[in-house]
Amino acid sequence: MLEVKFTAGDPYLQEVLLDIETKFSDRENLIYSLLSRIVLEGQRKALHYKAMSSALLAECLLSMNRLCLEHSLPLYESNPIHQLRGSSLGTKSEVLEMVDSYINTHLGSSFSLQQMAQECGYNQDYLYRVIKKQTGLSAIKYINLVKFEHSLSLIQNTELSLSEVGWRLGFENLQYFSRFFKMHGGISPSEYIAKVRHTTRTDY
Repeated sequence: MLEVKFTAGDPYLQEVLLDIETKFSDRENLIYSLLSRIVLEGQRKALHYKAMSSALLAECLLSMNRLCLEHSLPLYESNPIHQLRGSSLGTKSEVLEMVDSYINTHLGSSFSLQQMAQECGYNQDYLYRVIKKQTGLSAIKYINLVKFEHSLSLIQNTELSLSEVGWRLGFENLQYFSRFFKMHGGISPSEYIAKVRHTTRTDY
């Protein structure tokens, strides 16, 4: 058994940690290999071993996060695409209403969970627990779900091109938006737009 203890001061890594599931598959032994290299650095204590260990740990955490996201079931497959948040949440708490308001106000910009917590006037850990308890999702997954639902609404109810939809949601280009949409919806945005629109624009 390998036990690793560490602290993460980087806000980005802190958010990555929050989104890592307790159990996930490491079929190619990528995580085991990285952790083994960290242990080896600590044993050998060669030049720059602390910096190397920190870099390897960061790679390990990011890889764990990626594995969790890649193997999670797309929302489109586990729910009807038009009923993602629906009535399953029941009555939203005041905190969740505030979170929704913040996300909706900042859809076109990037923000961290820490920034959102500060703006809402709550501790980051408390906000994370409230979101998890009421939605069953991590804070990052919930934020992405809200963004995804807005993308559905824009595609269904406007004639915006996919590039314009992505831009309104803070994506720099269509490639990033398409990747985000397919990860959360199970289908590409162009496939979805063909299902819901009667007219097709060519300037995507």
